[in-house]
Amino acid sequence: MQALDLLLTRGSQPRLQAPAPEGQALENIKQAALRAPDHACLSPWKFVVCQNEGLTRLGEIFRQSAVAAHKSAKEIERAPQLPFRAPMVIVAISQFIEHDKVPWVEQVASASCAVSAMQMAAVAQGFGGVWRTGSFARDPMVKQAFDLFEQDEIVGFLYLGSSVLKRLPKPQKDSAAFFEDWG
Repeated sequence: MQALDLLLTRGSQPRLQAPAPEGQALENIKQAALRAPDHACLSPWKFVVCQNEGLTRLGEIFRQSAVAAHKSAKEIERAPQLPFRAPMVIVAISQFIEHDKVPWVEQVASASCAVSAMQMAAVAQGFGGVWRTGSFARDPMVKQAFDLFEQDEIVGFLYLGSSVLKRLPKPQKDSAAFFEDWG
């Protein structure tokens, strides 16, 4: 797939099934993350690849969080099932590193760019993906389960697999609505 075609046709795929990326395809996805913009080469990120029992473990973290947050019985019952919406979930974490020239927001942006690069690498290799956040990404109990400090962030859960749905073309948006030209 040509790079520009990828950028102009990318779309999220919320319904995913096996197979998930593995072998060289998964390594390509990991390497794409490591090429994200990274001021001062801090590598302010950490990624946890959840598959098989890892999905069960992530679901249990979500369930415990839902119980502690006094969510409804329906939400508590649903929480451990959430990771199983795909055969692989990559938890993307921004780990803040104190630096005079690289503020917190830039480090979170760098980790976010890494997630985007991973999703693009997956799509370029024929896989589907969707980047999700939601309340569990901000939940203190979930953050604690990943040994995060207060200033660290879960920037998202990247669900990867093979798409169940045919990719639909995204509607073309008028770029003029989002860009000003000061030239």
